[in-house]
Amino acid sequence: MSVPALLPTDVLVLGAGPAGSTAATLLARHGIGVTVLGGPPGAGVGASACLPPGAVALLEELGVADTVRSLPHTRPVEGVTFRSQDDTQGVQLPFNEALAPALPQGLAVHRQELDETLLALARASAAEVLQGWSAANPVWEGNRLTGVVAITPGGTTRQIHARAVLDATGQGAFLASRMGWRFGYPRHRKVALQQWRSALQPVAEGASWTTYARLAGGWLWSTPLAGNAVAVSAVLDSPPRSGPPLDAEALLAAAARAPSAARLLAATSSPSASALYRDFSYRVMRVAGDGFCLLGDASGFFDPVVPFGVLAALATAACAAQDVAEAFARHGRVDAADFGPTIALTRRLHRLAFALARALHDPRFHRLLLQPPHRLGLRAALVSLLAGDVVRDGVWRRSVRFRALRLLSRVPRVGQGGGSGQPPAAAPAGGGQA
Repeated sequence: MSVPALLPTDVLVLGAGPAGSTAATLLARHGIGVTVLGGPPGAGVGASACLPPGAVALLEELGVADTVRSLPHTRPVEGVTFRSQDDTQGVQLPFNEALAPALPQGLAVHRQELDETLLALARASAAEVLQGWSAANPVWEGNRLTGVVAITPGGTTRQIHARAVLDATGQGAFLASRMGWRFGYPRHRKVALQQWRSALQPVAEGASWTTYARLAGGWLWSTPLAGNAVAVSAVLDSPPRSGPPLDAEALLAAAARAPSAARLLAATSSPSASALYRDFSYRVMRVAGDGFCLLGDASGFFDPVVPFGVLAALATAACAAQDVAEAFARHGRVDAADFGPTIALTRRLHRLAFALARALHDPRFHRLLLQPPHRLGLRAALVSLLAGDVVRDGVWRRSVRFRALRLLSRVPRVGQGGGSGQPPAAAPAGGGQA
């Protein structure tokens, strides 16, 4: 017995996080009928509280940046600080030192507030939001995805037909999981921790810094938000599965053996909320096909140490919405080839995030990370990638210099006083820690 069908929609968007809401907003602005399934998801692994300047530029293009800046917990972020494991060395990398034209300021945000703001923008743009609905199974006609069987909040099933389906289900990765396109990275077995804390001393007004503290096998980082809140995250080597169950406090206790991490944690209260994730990295073999495209984390995820999650969600959603609008105008449907620009952008963002994360986890790279050389624009290129300047034209100039910096880190003894000729900078007073 077939399930009853709803009235068809032009585009069905699965998920109402940053990718889903952005795609729905832009499609609706093109006059395309769009239906969104779901509501704002909880912030998962990789949902960093810090939006790099590249993500803020995309919010500006949406016309919602000022609204995000006015949210209760939003605070400007001026740059990134890295501290060595023993806390004897550090470097301050302001976003305004990136390759010109620099994107000077990021934002620390509360993810729930951000998601609700973007979903409200989609509604205001005339997108239909089916709150609490979820996709259960894809519906195929040959190789073309034509809709989904959905579950309503009351538990009944409905079939939704669409000319195009955009999967923005985040790390749940609906299509990739259902179709067997999702594969883990067995050589990148990490555990991630996210916590909300309060600063024990009020953080000075104005822009803050995200501070990374090196650990044995990973990083711990903190970002102060408005309202005395502090987002604390960590990525560590995953303990053996045969060992005791994962425990957030035990992991933090181990992390606090590093003096740099201990200093960050000592500046905050006990956590008010905590989440733990294991073996979170995965790749997806198909990004798009006839009638469908995967956006943001639904197309793959590597490591939250690189804060590209929201950036990739916004960028791929905007690109896919443009691909859909142009394909509809051209021949009334969307084929795999029509998503060529989104596929290329997604793969490029994955490569850059992968390269930056692997570098940050490479002990050989830490020598140059703490004293990046100014010559040939290598330091500025590193800042550009940390700032998320990976969508605008000229990204090749930034990525090529970063690859050169990675190669330089593999030369023995490079970085031990041979970089810029200057001693490593200390963490900024009041800004380099929570």
